[in-house]
Amino acid sequence: VIQLLQGIGLEALNIPSSALSASLTGAGIASSKDIWANPASIFMIQKKSIRFSGYNWLGHVPGNEISIFWIKNNKPSYISLQSSNIDDIELYGDNPSDEQPIGTFSTSWVAGSYCTGFKLYDFQISNLIKVNFSKLYNEIMYGFTTDFGFRYIISKKMKFGFSIKNVGYEHSNKLKNSLPTQYGIGFSFLEPLLNSSIMLDFIQDNNNGSIMKFGFNASANSMTYNLGITKNNEVLIYGFGCSYRYKQWGTNIGLITHNNTVFDISKYLDIIWYF
Repeated sequence: VIQLLQGIGLEALNIPSSALSASLTGAGIASSKDIWANPASIFMIQKKSIRFSGYNWLGHVPGNEISIFWIKNNKPSYISLQSSNIDDIELYGDNPSDEQPIGTFSTSWVAGSYCTGFKLYDFQISNLIKVNFSKLYNEIMYGFTTDFGFRYIISKKMKFGFSIKNVGYEHSNKLKNSLPTQYGIGFSFLEPLLNSSIMLDFIQDNNNGSIMKFGFNASANSMTYNLGITKNNEVLIYGFGCSYRYKQWGTNIGLITHNNTVFDISKYLDIIWYF
């Protein structure tokens, strides 16, 4: 029960919440249009929009998010509400190996976020604040975290980014918990042959150790294609996706798979309205 709450609860802070993030497996600290990778990515979003996202994370963990982005007085702002819920967890007694489940129960996760930023010379600096609430059976956990990041445009072809994620406070009466705080740096390069972006991130996670992420992004006609790989010790996570925009509407599709065959393919879908 404790491990399940941590997996659905605190580790949910690092689960991609959009198809764009999923397709890159979270890569793009230096060059991504998704705030999940780096809050400073808010400066790469150019048009007001509302995004609806639905997903089924590895291990059949369903979730959804709604987010709104707008600009007022040259100040970008982003707000989102994310939720995840599992209803059919089997409940056992003191000797689970010797008996049938006596019933089922549910676990849920809800988080609200707000992000904004400012420019200082050639630096793009941003901060994201998130409050979260988790419930598993009769156990409750809640708290708040903050993410900080900046981007620096070295040249037209090269960018650098830095981020700190999940710094904050979590409260629980009975459960021991540790925030999955992350420190990361990223580089992106514009490859002229295919006019594509190549992204490379190095991350240190408080709970999971060293993580390396690779991302690739290329556009052709009205389509954009993404590819991502994440390596954490012996764990490999692969992502792929594409994006399409027509007038005021856009859609992103993302797929994630794991080198552990126990997990099914994770599927993401974004629907975006530009206004």
